[in-house]
Amino acid sequence: MKVLSYLLTFIVLLCTLTGCKNFCKRHKYDCNIIIYPTCEDNGLSKYICSFCGDYYYQIEDAYYHSTDKKDNCFRCDEVVGNNLNFTLNANKNSYSIYDNFLNTNSKLIIPEYHLNLPVTEIAEHGFENTMYQYVVIAPSVTKINSCAFKNSTGMISVKIYSTLSIEDSAFLGCLSLKEIHLYKNINYIGDNAFKNCLSLETIHFYGEESDFAKTTVGIGNEHFLNAQVIFHPTPN
Repeated sequence: MKVLSYLLTFIVLLCTLTGCKNFCKRHKYDCNIIIYPTCEDNGLSKYICSFCGDYYYQIEDAYYHSTDKKDNCFRCDEVVGNNLNFTLNANKNSYSIYDNFLNTNSKLIIPEYHLNLPVTEIAEHGFENTMYQYVVIAPSVTKINSCAFKNSTGMISVKIYSTLSIEDSAFLGCLSLKEIHLYKNINYIGDNAFKNCLSLETIHFYGEESDFAKTTVGIGNEHFLNAQVIFHPTPN
């Protein structure tokens, strides 16, 4: 009996010292939100086992904007997809989007859906020479076509939430572009996609360095390749 008592005491002491990570077979994690996610920014939660104290962190995805009938996000009241043009793609199950130059907003938010179908492409030359300062591209978009934002000299920041291809010259001549936020893997960046983006300083990549390294980058993207990349991986 004394041996069993000593053994149990040893196990309890070891659990106390190590958080009983190896002994708690059925963790019961409670979520503690550290940073709440918003429509555009990720949040952060800490999950703690109520039995043993084991814990891990998890990045919570941004909600992205959800619109009501007035083209305003019902969470943050930002204007989403207002005064924009949509073209039904050949397969008739998605849309491409382009500007009609009636917008006076400094911020462009590409919507996820139009008439209940996803917006999957930004049209070739769709926003060329526009003066938006801040651009937010929906998770549904899988292709930014050639010259989509060419010579949009007022652009300061762009947030891209999807896994996609950025075609040739898509952001060519965006002289004021300082930062890019990439929230998922970018498969392909075409030739001269970021040529003459003279102000580009920072790329925020929300993933692992190994994922970023898989991106195929075409010629003429020296400003993109020379920018500082800040990785935001899922914490341990």
